[in-house]
Amino acid sequence: MATSGSSDFTITRDQVINGALRICRAYTIGESAPEAEQTVNASEALNLILKNLSVKGGLLWTQTEGELYLSKGQASYLVGPSTTSDLQIVRPTRILDARVTEGDTETPIHVIGRNEYFDLTSKESQGRPTQLYYDRQLTDGSIYIYPTPDDSGEVIKFTYERVLEDFDDAANNPDFPPEWFRALKWMLAADIAIEYGIAPERIAYIEQKAAMLEGELLDAEVEPYTQFEPHPEDYDW
Repeated sequence: MATSGSSDFTITRDQVINGALRICRAYTIGESAPEAEQTVNASEALNLILKNLSVKGGLLWTQTEGELYLSKGQASYLVGPSTTSDLQIVRPTRILDARVTEGDTETPIHVIGRNEYFDLTSKESQGRPTQLYYDRQLTDGSIYIYPTPDDSGEVIKFTYERVLEDFDDAANNPDFPPEWFRALKWMLAADIAIEYGIAPERIAYIEQKAAMLEGELLDAEVEPYTQFEPHPEDYDW
């Protein structure tokens, strides 16, 4: 038996759309292509699904590393695609962890929430940063550092989740690993099925299958970790 030796299979936006429309029986395999309006509407729905998945988070391939160079006495920094002053990157949906570095030394710092940050007193007090708050906003987010840096030689290295890339053209490939392609097709079908007047029981089947495929993949998006458990014989009871 001869295998292909390749594992680079991919699909395009319109292949996802066509598959979803076939599931919804909006057009048949014998037809050359869906109607243009069907494709436009399905493309809009598909991009909205991507926005929803970006907010859900937990997609390991979207985790990216960033570096923010600190300035003495500056407590907040713009982070996103529009800023030209601090850090221009794809807008993070969330920051997962952070480290302050000086030379070759990296020290973990706490990523805290909005209430925790604004409950801090003396936000302008200076010192070596120990906490970070990320305010996502619409276009550019803001990173707040506490205490305010007392040295311009420090760098914050952080792990963040980026937004998924849009489908802008028919030939765009998904910003997903290939194991997600099938789920995308069924998730799109579930989102648009009600628009095509198909039987309620078939809509329910499509929705259940889409949820199952998405759930299985999200469950798989878990990194291995080490857990240490004490042995009873190590203790005097």
